[in-house]
Amino acid sequence: MASLKGFWQFLNTDIKEIPWGELAANTIDVVTATKDLGEAWEEQAPNIKKLQPYIKDVAPFLETLNSPVTQLAISGLPFVSVGIGLLRIYLDWTRDEPTFETSVVMVAQLAYLQSLDIVLAQVAEPGISQKLGTVSLKTLIEKQIARSESDKLNSSELKLVTSRFRESKLAEQFESALAEQLQQAGLNKSEAQKLTEQVSWGTPRYFYQAIAEAGDSVEPLAEFYRTGGQQEQDRYVSIDAYLKNKIASLPKEQVFDESDPLITFKDTYVPLNVQPLTQSGEDKEGADPLNIHDWAQSILEQTSSRKVMFVEGDAGQGKSVFCRMFAADVCQAQAF
Repeated sequence: MASLKGFWQFLNTDIKEIPWGELAANTIDVVTATKDLGEAWEEQAPNIKKLQPYIKDVAPFLETLNSPVTQLAISGLPFVSVGIGLLRIYLDWTRDEPTFETSVVMVAQLAYLQSLDIVLAQVAEPGISQKLGTVSLKTLIEKQIARSESDKLNSSELKLVTSRFRESKLAEQFESALAEQLQQAGLNKSEAQKLTEQVSWGTPRYFYQAIAEAGDSVEPLAEFYRTGGQQEQDRYVSIDAYLKNKIASLPKEQVFDESDPLITFKDTYVPLNVQPLTQSGEDKEGADPLNIHDWAQSILEQTSSRKVMFVEGDAGQGKSVFCRMFAADVCQAQAF
């Protein structure tokens, strides 16, 4: 998998010598230090121009690669867009023709790092944030590459990456590398697993975004995108729009007909306490009533793959309003 390792080495060496600021200010034509270099830049002009909307982000992007993973969230970079732009240049510059396997892994890794960025931005616990500050992004990338090289994917496993990433061996490789880094930084197993699950859940949407932005420059994936990838990307865009427009706004909806003053669900909502029950419907012995939001959140944080909530109560006791409020909370707080 020379292309994958070579790309990340490229980002840590040669590309740092490129005068990106000069390019942005004076256009590609001014870079003529030598005849060969001038010809190389002229050749790369179309790709450089594609990258120009992100030119100001290239230096922070490169700095982030040598920083703790928390710098991802702090930088707020469009990691996939900048990374794909640089990948285009790398592939054309080296005349490297990546295989389908290499293409999938390269694009998936960029998508995984973008998802990691979003997840880290949601971490609110100061103790966890401090520990994350000791996790090296460069080491994480190297570990992920090493696992990909030592346990290569066959064709059926590759197809699973493109359709059901979380169930793929590549997701397992990426997750194990991240979990190992997180636990070495001091997170316990449950904390590390929660973060790695969230990152994997978010990766597919950025995977399809990355393929779309790569276009024909990553040829092995171009046909895949044309024959189904566009539809998948549209699906994620549709889900995002639904969450933003239909779910996140639920607490702000009007309760009564009167609009002066306007009363919303958020204004009137009082969180309930719930009594945990046994499967037979009896009160659990020694179990005190719990805040319903704390109880529901504890279900979400379980490491089990089956997370089912059942709330029972008489009509008018607040079940529907709780679902409305909790759905909006999850939409706002979770990264997937």
